[in-house]
Amino acid sequence: GDWSSDVCSSDLLRARAFQDDDLLVDLLAEHAGRLSVVARSARKSARRFGGPLEMGTRLDAELNLHAGRDLHTLTRADVTVPLRRIREDLDRITALAYVLELVRLCAREGAADATLYGLATGAVDVLERAPAAPEALILWEAALLAHQGYAVTAATLAREAELSPELRDTLERQIGRAH
Repeated sequence: GDWSSDVCSSDLLRARAFQDDDLLVDLLAEHAGRLSVVARSARKSARRFGGPLEMGTRLDAELNLHAGRDLHTLTRADVTVPLRRIREDLDRITALAYVLELVRLCAREGAADATLYGLATGAVDVLERAPAAPEALILWEAALLAHQGYAVTAATLAREAELSPELRDTLERQIGRAH
């Protein structure tokens, strides 16, 4: 069949076992949206994939795109942003998994979305720099919901969440600065 090759900057949303030694990988590609790809023999050899294919890893993904098929092939991946600090902190890993699952559910297959890509990469970058702060996660959720067309604000989320008065005050000050 018809196919083309492309290299794209991507964040790895999720990877799971597929058939014998393959991985089924969900990527959020900067210019192509969410893509489901097969990494052949990835569970046997990390050489072609620049190390482990783990959630949140930013990579340059070399893809074989198969015309008329939903499942493409990841032929090579070079890690461009390793996540060293996130990997050492269970709270950051938990926040990363939550953020990336929401992004995966919101992203449309094959539909580029610069705002969603920016929200995803921004969240990963923040988690790599600093521990997960509840107010930052609430602000991120509000931005994601607004991008999805929901008329929800961070102030509404702050009122609904079971936050301490101090954290609520901090969040409301941050929201006030953002408007």
